[in-house]
Amino acid sequence: MAAEPRSRTDGYPARTAGATDRRGTTATGLTAADGERSIGDLLRELSSEGADLVRQEVALAKAEMDEKLSVFQRNMVSIAMGAAILLAGMLAALWAVNRGLTALLTLFVPVEVAIWLSPLILAVALGMIGSGMIQKGKTAIAREGITPHHTKETLQDDKRWAQRKAHEVKEEMKHG
Repeated sequence: MAAEPRSRTDGYPARTAGATDRRGTTATGLTAADGERSIGDLLRELSSEGADLVRQEVALAKAEMDEKLSVFQRNMVSIAMGAAILLAGMLAALWAVNRGLTALLTLFVPVEVAIWLSPLILAVALGMIGSGMIQKGKTAIAREGITPHHTKETLQDDKRWAQRKAHEVKEEMKHG
């Protein structure tokens, strides 16, 4: 019984020089009988390699989308936690800061004005801080995006490969 071919780094089985497969095709792709590949063999090879390539691309796209989703989820959790911590911290300190600011404002304005002006000043300051934190999280999500860049690049490579293979088959048909 013949030994199984070793795997190459490109995912296709390797053939040893001079060895033939069950159709009589050698490692160079030529049939043992006449030294040339038939159109049927070329089309079968193209179809098989194309199907393998599509399966690999789908697997790559799934893996890349899983990674993108994980990054997106982490950033969304960061935004939510930042907002919750911001709220809790601000509520805990707000009462004391409001009282202190009110006391300070009473040195310059009547108590009736200081009572509503102090919370307004605090609300504006806290709103700006919270808005900045939310914007930071949104920017991180937008920078990462959801487009599977690696898959897009390999699909372009696959298109070029398919065009080369089609050209090879066309040339074989002309000369065959």
